[in-house]
Amino acid sequence: MGPSAATLLESARMDWSSLGALPLGLVFFAGTAWGVVRRRRGHESARAEYPSLATELGLTYRSSRYATGVGTLTGSIDGYKVVVDPDEQRRIAVSFEVAPGVVLHHRPDTRRPPPGHAPIRFRNQRVAGFFRTCLATPEGAQLLAEGTILEPFVTLVGDLRALKDVSITSSGMVATFDFGSPPFIPARVVRAIVPAMIRLAQTLSPR
Repeated sequence: MGPSAATLLESARMDWSSLGALPLGLVFFAGTAWGVVRRRRGHESARAEYPSLATELGLTYRSSRYATGVGTLTGSIDGYKVVVDPDEQRRIAVSFEVAPGVVLHHRPDTRRPPPGHAPIRFRNQRVAGFFRTCLATPEGAQLLAEGTILEPFVTLVGDLRALKDVSITSSGMVATFDFGSPPFIPARVVRAIVPAMIRLAQTLSPR
């Protein structure tokens, strides 16, 4: 049996300069093929790690109904409902029981503000640049102040290229990702982001 595709790709990536000038199409093909291999490895790792990750976080693992699915993690942490759904919604969600009076979206949201909410601006530039839609009630605006309480979370997720959106509304927090197909969210990402979302939930909507 010959070498695997992953082995061949690893060898091809070792030293491009030794091959001289290559056709641009070949370079793109090799890069695309390596991306496919990397995503498959990540997907397989997530499928293997999720059952033990559920135990680590105190959640329940449920296997996927899809042949290539990773499965979901559900349960509660410190009283907050948590759902990690990499298969269908590709998201991590933490629910609130008490509305915090804030509406924040990473992506611009042109819908009319909820009753009692008005646009606000953060002095914290990193937070202001991350949340392109910022609405709050007077109480919510006082809670958020300059945006400093949001900075640890924004710093954590802001550099993830696979992050598609983060929303904080009256019902809770949702972070959506796209790590490729088949869909998955790496265990290392879940392990870091779920506790960070819980900490922020405790600040915005204490129980």
